[in-house]
Amino acid sequence: MSALATLLASKKYNVTGNDDNDSDIVQDLRSKGIKVSIGNDLDDIKVADLVVYTNAISQNSPTISLAKKLNKPMLERAQLLGIIASEYREVIAISGTHGKTTTTAMLGIIFKTANLFPTIHMGGISNDWNSNLQIGHKKYFITEACEYNKSFLHLRPSVSIITNIEPDHMDCYHNIEELQSAFLQFARQTKDCLVINGDTVPSDIPKSKSQQNLITFGLSPTNHYYAKNLKASNGKYSFDCYYKNENLGNIQLNIVGKHNVYNALGAITTSLYFGIQFDDIQKALLIFSGVNRRFEKIYDTDNLLMIHDYAHHPTEIKCSIRTAKQIAQGRLIVIFEPHTYSRTCALIDYFATAFNGADKVIILPTYPARESYILGGDAIDLFYRVAEHTPETQYFQHLHALFNELDKDTKSGDTLLWLGAGTIYDFAKKYVEHKTMQKDKKSPKTS
Repeated sequence: MSALATLLASKKYNVTGNDDNDSDIVQDLRSKGIKVSIGNDLDDIKVADLVVYTNAISQNSPTISLAKKLNKPMLERAQLLGIIASEYREVIAISGTHGKTTTTAMLGIIFKTANLFPTIHMGGISNDWNSNLQIGHKKYFITEACEYNKSFLHLRPSVSIITNIEPDHMDCYHNIEELQSAFLQFARQTKDCLVINGDTVPSDIPKSKSQQNLITFGLSPTNHYYAKNLKASNGKYSFDCYYKNENLGNIQLNIVGKHNVYNALGAITTSLYFGIQFDDIQKALLIFSGVNRRFEKIYDTDNLLMIHDYAHHPTEIKCSIRTAKQIAQGRLIVIFEPHTYSRTCALIDYFATAFNGADKVIILPTYPARESYILGGDAIDLFYRVAEHTPETQYFQHLHALFNELDKDTKSGDTLLWLGAGTIYDFAKKYVEHKTMQKDKKSPKTS
């Protein structure tokens, strides 16, 4: 939403906004001259020509209720994104259950390195340009395409990437077949070329495209583009990139995690389709520094490492724990905030074993987002299931109790891995402030 607000303001539209809470993003919008009110200050709704809303808020919210009462023209965020994207000659849309934001950012930095001046719209803050938006020229529009509520079907991309498809958002998809059907429709709406992870995307998805404009990537040599000779150093991977039997060259990543090999392959495959030179791709990925809240080191001292990761799906949690184990020196303590009751309820059997490998797991109350309580999907339900597989599992209702537990139990060399897509990032930063204050108090005074 904030990226679209910024983009529209750059086009000289008079943009205002409303949010429940103040934040760094709200402050950034205000610094750009965009008025953002907090809470139930709804005066701007009364004079708006168009009201744009996100599916993250309830249709019964005061904002939407007033807009309906006043008969204001309304668009959901994804509808607006589709309209904006249609103004560009080449629309590149990155979809999938996992890896969308990182792949979008990777593709963006490659296009920037090749001096193609893309406009980049993504669902996270790039560490390389400290924003979720880059405004470029009118040819290339690179955007994250979210499957929630079939939002991505408002796009008509020139080229689409599908990174993977797994059960998620079961509050709006009744089963995996319905989810796959939405991705199939997304594939059909792609005009020129479909780029898919051939290792994981179901085989019936590509049937919507002819072999001429379907390109696959992965670790298996059955794909058009694939990685060989993977090597890891402190969690950062390098690999040789092959096209069929030809070694195109070596790629070195500047971010940790084997999953980022897949993200990089998706970006590489798409970049080569657009004729970008391989050496520009190598340069870009070598300097690419990731995305805010994606396995982000937030505190690093001689005796304690803290990392936050956006992971809120069982597959993402497993991946994050596996990556953390590669760099952790001592115990790995995971603090997790479940994201939505519906996801916890639908995937609780997968969540139960997702934390295997952690030395200790701490569960926090559910971040409900747009939802009301669902029986069987509460954080307490999750706590009992995880405890069956990870004996040292705890539940804390309040931050004060959590911080006391961490202060008491954390040992020198431990790694704290904070996981979740809700307010846990704020909790983690508060604990960083807490530890920093403790450290400052212990530091010897100098005269």
